[in-house]
Amino acid sequence: MSDLDADAVAAALPDRPLRVYPAMLSSEAEAIAWARAGGQPGALVLAAYQAAARRRGGWPWEVQPDQGLGFSMIASPRGPAGSLYLAASVAVAANLPGETTLAWPDEIRTGESLAGAVSVQENLDSFYPWRVLTVLVAHSPAPRTSLLGDLVGSIEEQSARPPSDVADDYRLNCATLGQRVVARLIPLGPAGATIEGTAAAVRDDGSLVIDTEARGRAAVPPEDVGILEVG
Repeated sequence: MSDLDADAVAAALPDRPLRVYPAMLSSEAEAIAWARAGGQPGALVLAAYQAAARRRGGWPWEVQPDQGLGFSMIASPRGPAGSLYLAASVAVAANLPGETTLAWPDEIRTGESLAGAVSVQENLDSFYPWRVLTVLVAHSPAPRTSLLGDLVGSIEEQSARPPSDVADDYRLNCATLGQRVVARLIPLGPAGATIEGTAAAVRDDGSLVIDTEARGRAAVPPEDVGILEVG
């Protein structure tokens, strides 16, 4: 029996709407469908194994069976999506072992290794405005329900804090700041827009401020960047 079976998850997260599966392609796709149908903030989709987990922008995430942890949670559609990126990143970093750093917009690193990632999908113009947060962790010791409960509680705690306080914590641990970056904006392609310069700041709304030589400062929200090249 998996350490992430439905009974174990329900015990770790009581009184919460849950959809728990032994295996699935992507928790994000299921959570988006649930949110579109009127699922409420706090509802969570989890699988013991995801065959096609995806990071921000649809980039694949490799999952090792019985090692990784991935889940998607319906979040409040209020406020900028970038603030949720910051809150979730700070929460994940605080709950992983070892020295962690944050790589804007969505990565949590331990040394040179990618230890975790977050993604936010939303549609605020639909009949039911919705937002879905996905969290992916590369390695989690068993029982994974322990880390799951800690992460969900920490994400909700960070999301309830003033955005400026969360951003202060994020900036203290952000390895992207001071680096030379190239932000390739969505839609990607040969004719796509790029912003190149030095990563100068992360705003309270989650945007990365880039000092450019030609256009002064530009603020790039996490949801607008397809690829961020560093160095």
